Amino acid sequence: MKTLPYIVWNTDMVEEQTDSVMLLGGKAMGLHRLRNLGVDVPVWATVTSLFFRHLCSRDAGLQALLCDEEPEISAKAAALHEHIGALSIPEEGMDVLRSVWDTVSEQGRVPIAVRSSAADEDSMHLSFAGQMDSFLNVLSFAQFIEALRRCWASLFNERAVFYRQKSGLDCWSLQIAVVAQQMVEPDVSGVIFTANPLNGNRNEMLVCSTWGLGEGLVAGTLPADTYVLGAGGVCLRQTLAEKQQRVACHATGGTETVDLADDRHFQATLDDVWLQKLYRLATRVQTTAGRPMDIEFAVCKDTVYLLQARPVTALEDAAAEPSRDNPRIWDNANIVESYSGITTPLTFSFIRKAYFAVYWQFCRIMGVSSRTAFRNRHIFANMLGFIQGRVYYNLLNWYRLIGLLPGYKYNKSFMEQMMGLQVISSFSPEEESRNLVKKYLVHFPKMLWTGFRMLLNHFTLSRKIRAFHASFDHLYSRHASQNFQELSVFSLMEIYRELENKVLWNWKAPILNDFEAMVFFGLLQKLTAAWILDANGSLYNDLLCGEGGIKSTEVTDGLIQLAATIEADKELKATFLENPPSEILRRLQSDPSLSGFARLFGDYLENYGVRSIDEMKLESIPVKDDPTFCITVLQNYLRCGIPDSGKRKERDRHIRQQAEEAVRTRLQGKKCFRMVPQHIVYRWVLKNARAAVRNRENQRFARSQAYDVTRRIFRAIGQKWQMAGILDDREDIFYLDVEEIWSYIEGASTCPDLRQLANLRRKIFASYATATPDDHIETYGEVYRGGDYAGGQHEVDNAEQLQGLGCCRGVVENTVRIIRKPDADTRLDGEIMVAQQTDPGWIVLFPSISGLIVEKGSLLSHSAIVAREMGIPAVVGVKNATRLLRDGDRVRLDGSTGTITLMRQTGP
Repeated sequence: MKTLPYIVWNTDMVEEQTDSVMLLGGKAMGLHRLRNLGVDVPVWATVTSLFFRHLCSRDAGLQALLCDEEPEISAKAAALHEHIGALSIPEEGMDVLRSVWDTVSEQGRVPIAVRSSAADEDSMHLSFAGQMDSFLNVLSFAQFIEALRRCWASLFNERAVFYRQKSGLDCWSLQIAVVAQQMVEPDVSGVIFTANPLNGNRNEMLVCSTWGLGEGLVAGTLPADTYVLGAGGVCLRQTLAEKQQRVACHATGGTETVDLADDRHFQATLDDVWLQKLYRLATRVQTTAGRPMDIEFAVCKDTVYLLQARPVTALEDAAAEPSRDNPRIWDNANIVESYSGITTPLTFSFIRKAYFAVYWQFCRIMGVSSRTAFRNRHIFANMLGFIQGRVYYNLLNWYRLIGLLPGYKYNKSFMEQMMGLQVISSFSPEEESRNLVKKYLVHFPKMLWTGFRMLLNHFTLSRKIRAFHASFDHLYSRHASQNFQELSVFSLMEIYRELENKVLWNWKAPILNDFEAMVFFGLLQKLTAAWILDANGSLYNDLLCGEGGIKSTEVTDGLIQLAATIEADKELKATFLENPPSEILRRLQSDPSLSGFARLFGDYLENYGVRSIDEMKLESIPVKDDPTFCITVLQNYLRCGIPDSGKRKERDRHIRQQAEEAVRTRLQGKKCFRMVPQHIVYRWVLKNARAAVRNRENQRFARSQAYDVTRRIFRAIGQKWQMAGILDDREDIFYLDVEEIWSYIEGASTCPDLRQLANLRRKIFASYATATPDDHIETYGEVYRGGDYAGGQHEVDNAEQLQGLGCCRGVVENTVRIIRKPDADTRLDGEIMVAQQTDPGWIVLFPSISGLIVEKGSLLSHSAIVAREMGIPAVVGVKNATRLLRDGDRVRLDGSTGTITLMRQTGP
């Protein structure tokens, strides 16, 4: 900088030091910081405090006023304000100011804004917001000089003087600079608070915006839209104000308030794209500043201009603010079906690797290059999160994974629908480009190539699925009855690695089918809505019921056949109804008179005994190892009356035929693109949706079998290590992760004392039992720092009507039974079952209920698919159902509309 710097230009380099702040003031220093970030800031120049002090030093009258200690503070301030408002500027000073005007206004062609910039203004602790003056739309040099004087005079506004006095500052300091900046007349103006000042939440941003200039917003004279942004710029909440007017530039200078067209009164001033852009800019500003910031912005055509940025001073303990780096969104939608409650470290480490392998294969099959996949390997490795022992989707990484494929917008909506998760509407993948050349010369060919591969995979999928099951069945049959206790830990490790190579890394057909289920079910819903085929949203549910060939229903049908055998034998039926499950099991194992049924029961366990509650957790115990749960289910069937599978299947066929006839009637004579009959397109989509959903359910059973072999391998190792004194108990194996186990065997362990490690984890996980983490969590910085994940758990009010997603048509009125986790004591007698979530192990309960209400899930969740297949009226995605309803409440459930009406409530 030059000696005696009366003017500092926006292109000048300014060092971050006290002298610079005293020279330029807080506002001008903030502009230089923004410029150094590379963001768009309108051209400006600063008339420094040195220029003002030089003028004041030559004014004897002003010096006398400053030295006068007689008047009271308000009288002295008024006198100084008046005197400076007419401050004399010598010719050489006018020449300096003329150069500022000519440069910033481009010889008067561009209007400018003139703003004060006091030394303590916009400081780390004091904002002086509203204390100093600003002047907009200055059109001439004469207006500029007038605005300059008034900015200087505002240093002694009564409110500014008292503010300095209250803050312990020198009331009569002459440290004030003035910023002259090019005006932009924006479409939208607003303010971003990078920490929400309404609630002190540093993990939220608050954006306020209005049409036109921001003067009305800052002054509080015009209403503004407000948006609360969470991690990644996700809009958590928005409130749209009625905006009847905007502030605009007046033709002769200054501003005016003008009326808005009616259609803009309730129109949102910012959409998701702009909110994302503002979030990214604000995050950069805050990260550089190291504290929450108050940022003024203007949106003009395709550009966001930042006009100023100052620290948010209203938040306490700002220095302790956690980083906003590494924003993460965690959601347990859908995955809670498989991993409800606390999951052990072994299971999590196993499924984390499984997700890596499966989705790596999927992306490679869909045409993602090995280079791109490798560059994004951190995404594949972090598809899941583990918070207080609970498994979550690392949601932004799922969006990033979908973003690796062409057609992000469509795949995104299909994924959200299949997973039943909270929609992240404003997330945009890094791969997405608005550049038209790149869009048509790079992304469009990639989309065509991916489309070709999808088509090829589609026509070969049936063959691939058959080949997968043939290969898997052969491998499973080799190990299903193998006695792992007789093998060494080295042999067990080799079997595990064989499964990993031949099953996990050969999961291409199942994951392709999952993708088809996602796409074709999404298309089915979109076509149904676009062609106005369904008024209440139940048609596609009716079309998908009665498919047949679903392994999960075979599991239930097998138990129903056993119950029918018991029903036909009076003595056997009495044995089942008059004894507890444990006694029945003992007699089946030891009483020769029950040997005939015991063989049938044994055959059932051999075929379907890998199923259990929480069967996707390696620590679970399958029913073949503890059949008392199956016996309880048989008792429920006998008490409720044996379900008639034939009648159920006939009812489903009738519903399905009615739905198909309705589609034929409504699409008769209608065509796509004036040539292809709509009913042909619809039938093709429906056929593929049915096949994909059926295959998806059957592949879940294969997954259960693979998990069972894996579970037996680790339990065998745990047993051997217990006998060797390496662990205190064989179940402690589940408190180690996969690599810790193999590293111990192979001599690469970083903590060979596995007993202490397992015991420590047992204590930590025992503490998680009382934790109540939210279903949807947002974190910043180090995920486990702070560790408060229950911010959204609130008491819920009673409600007379609940709403969810209808999965299977039918209206039923009955009492409800809340089931947290089924066990050998679970007794059902035709009630409506209410659960937080279900997994495949729950399905045997379905014949004993009249309806189903589930808090979690989507239309493609396991419970929805099986309920449709079994003709049980069901509603999923019913928020807080287990807390709003109590055992014995009587409700009316409509499986078509997804409504649950409380008819009678029990208790207080």
